[in-house]
Amino acid sequence: MPSVRLPRRVPGLLAVLGLLSGCGSSVAPSVTLADLRGRTLQFALTDVDSLERPSTPGAHRVTVLFSQEEGCVRLTDGVTATLEGEPMTLVPGGFSGSGGRQTCESPRATFDFDPARWGGGAPQDVRITLRDDTHTVDVVLAGAQAKRRLVRGGGASGTTLQRGQVQTYEWQPASDTVVDALKVSLTPRSGGLTTSLPVEQEGNTGRFLVPEASTEGLYLLRLDGTATVRVLSCEGVAGCEGGVVHSEEVEVTVAR
Repeated sequence: MPSVRLPRRVPGLLAVLGLLSGCGSSVAPSVTLADLRGRTLQFALTDVDSLERPSTPGAHRVTVLFSQEEGCVRLTDGVTATLEGEPMTLVPGGFSGSGGRQTCESPRATFDFDPARWGGGAPQDVRITLRDDTHTVDVVLAGAQAKRRLVRGGGASGTTLQRGQVQTYEWQPASDTVVDALKVSLTPRSGGLTTSLPVEQEGNTGRFLVPEASTEGLYLLRLDGTATVRVLSCEGVAGCEGGVVHSEEVEVTVAR
């Protein structure tokens, strides 16, 4: 069984989805899944709730892609990808671009999930399968089917934040493991500069102080974090690694 590599940190998860630059005009050779068995399958679960841009494409998406190795390749026809039996959108990879400059895109598959559906119950394991006539790649992620949330804790409720008081927010589900400290910012709804607030992180719980000097009124509170999920199985590739990116915006009132 291939090794399962779980990174201690998940820096730049979205950078996993980047492209490698290149020059000239090239044609990527076609490969089967069997040809990619020595690569790492990277996964990223993006769960972004934005008040400003509620319908951004890809805001609630699962992506799996093969690690970049020497040379650019394109998956041959006939590969299928599913998430819990539902079809994923397959991008075979290869060179793209124009004007004498090209980029190499890794083979990948994406699935846009319904956040309301994923938030309707307890976290569920997710199986992602890629298959062709030569080989099968299969990964199971523990509790990945869940709506990520940052829930106000410490016995507080509502959306009023008191100046000079410490506020607590907890990442859910608890089966995820938060990486590094949450990022927290306050932006006046009437317009003005965004203030980034230092966060004290303990496990999945982040604490921050609302500055005493804050002007009373309506604000946009933004909370960002990254987490890892446990890989239950990883078959057909050299390893599996990745995690979750979550961001949410909440309208709050800063008061005395």
